[in-house]
Amino acid sequence: MTAALELKQVTASYGHGSVLHDVDLEVVSGKVTALLGANGAGKTTALRAICGMIRTSGDVRLFGEKITGKSPEAIVRMGLAHVPDGRGTFAGLTVMENLRLGAFTAKRSDFRRTLDQVFGYFPRLKERMNQQAGTLSGGEQQMLALGRALMATPRLILLDEPSIGLAPVIVKQLFGILEDIARNEGVSMLLVEQNSNLALKLAENAALLEVGHVVARGSARELAENKEIARAYLGHDSADEGGKAGRAPRYDFLL
Repeated sequence: MTAALELKQVTASYGHGSVLHDVDLEVVSGKVTALLGANGAGKTTALRAICGMIRTSGDVRLFGEKITGKSPEAIVRMGLAHVPDGRGTFAGLTVMENLRLGAFTAKRSDFRRTLDQVFGYFPRLKERMNQQAGTLSGGEQQMLALGRALMATPRLILLDEPSIGLAPVIVKQLFGILEDIARNEGVSMLLVEQNSNLALKLAENAALLEVGHVVARGSARELAENKEIARAYLGHDSADEGGKAGRAPRYDFLL
């Protein structure tokens, strides 16, 4: 299978402090990969490094083309969309104005078709098209953030904590739509999500970050069924047979 995204020996930093350390990661084309880890592990930093938003070294490739050192604008034009933590919608603009901004890199001839596609996934956005984004509910804002990303007709979407702050019924609906998009549109996804159980159900592959290092990767099923990972990261007893409670074990045997 071809890779939509490849990271090899990637290090990323803010100022003088490195957050990612020699990270290797792959997103298979047309598939969903989950990036898991505790708060502060470096998941959001990994997405920012891919987007060219922070100082990064190593080899980052998008559909085989090296993007390390390119500007965020250039990377977006190559088919990457980013749905950031906190949604990142323009609160003072209407729903339609937000969607139009999302389409700035897309072909003008594709606008109506893509807009109809977005409204098909999110009919609520069509109902609210003239409403200011800042007055939407949290779930509606997340729909708008994803809809705006889709307006760019991306080949790869980076999703940063899409379920955060949402009611369970909205989360279930949203993840159902993500599954449909991945299956029907063939869009690749890299999903950062604190709800690890939910992420592993959607994803085909997964990787686990611990203090800026990838300590496990494999199929989503392999990580979900690993008892040590389940205890440390999937909401079970955090004590493993060979260690103390609260101490995250190493998983190098899965690399």
